[in-house]
Amino acid sequence: PEQLTRDAGVSQQEAQEVLQAVRIHGDRVSLTGLELLKKEEELRSIVTFCSQLDEALDGGLPVGKTTEICGVPGVGKTQLCLQLAVDVQVPQCFGGVEGQVIFYDTEGSFLPQRVVDIATATIRHCSLLAEDEEQRVAMTTFTVESILSNIFLVRCHDVAELMAELHLLPDFLRDWPRVRLLVID
Repeated sequence: PEQLTRDAGVSQQEAQEVLQAVRIHGDRVSLTGLELLKKEEELRSIVTFCSQLDEALDGGLPVGKTTEICGVPGVGKTQLCLQLAVDVQVPQCFGGVEGQVIFYDTEGSFLPQRVVDIATATIRHCSLLAEDEEQRVAMTTFTVESILSNIFLVRCHDVAELMAELHLLPDFLRDWPRVRLLVID
């Protein structure tokens, strides 16, 4: 605890609590390099249907990993996050992960009408791709309403609210196991 106290700049008690949490909840199973590679290959990616972006991301945005999107104001970071909030819901038969999303909005920039526009375009794109019966059936439930109902919006006004919400995240994920994307915008 003394080393952690010095390195992390936390109190002795906080260091003890962190170490205790790691002992209880930490994943101490070691993996070989080969096992790790196989595990990563099993992970699905969120397809964007933008061939250049999917190619740059080696098949799409990886699930289970942290991805930071950065750029100057107005470059489209929020728009990309809104697109990903829709894309995470693409049915599996179209190469999607058919998941849900938690969208932490820290700036009040989540615009439902923009999500409707993106969802409508994504649905139209998938309907054009539908070739077999499974895909046509999937299109009956891949609707604007279902997309909006699978986006859990959390408005956070400051860092304290965001940290409090993130503290509650494990309980939320237990109740909503289909969540595959967490956006902090």
